[in-house]
Amino acid sequence: MKRLLILPLLTLPLLTGCAGVDPGRPALDAVGGVGAGAITYEATKNPLYAAGAAAGGVLVTDVAQQMAQNSKKTAEGQAYAKGQSDAIKELYWAKQRDKASLASNTAEDQTKTTLYPLNVPAGTQNGVNYEAQTVYLPVKEQK
Repeated sequence: MKRLLILPLLTLPLLTGCAGVDPGRPALDAVGGVGAGAITYEATKNPLYAAGAAAGGVLVTDVAQQMAQNSKKTAEGQAYAKGQSDAIKELYWAKQRDKASLASNTAEDQTKTTLYPLNVPAGTQNGVNYEAQTVYLPVKEQK
């Protein structure tokens, strides 16, 4: 009886060897296979059914892990896109505030906003290539 329970345990390493890069995936696949095989053997006392259930348990566990991993990647992609969108909106509103402050230079205003050009040279930093550009720095001065 104990020998028949060992059969599913011996076939599991063959089925879970290439389950994925994540070191936890083969272990979870093995647990799913052993659980399905043991439950089936206890219910039927047939080693062939137990081996088939063990293989099915491995496959079901692996598919469930792949679905969870794909869901995580999709969520990460959506969060990245949302972050980019928020950054663009913040840049837009910062430019709008700068334009409004320049337009508010009236005769009654005691400050004057001057734009000073800054030339940023091209270069590489941390593996990122930057193009040369001119950035305008707004400075408020007393009249």
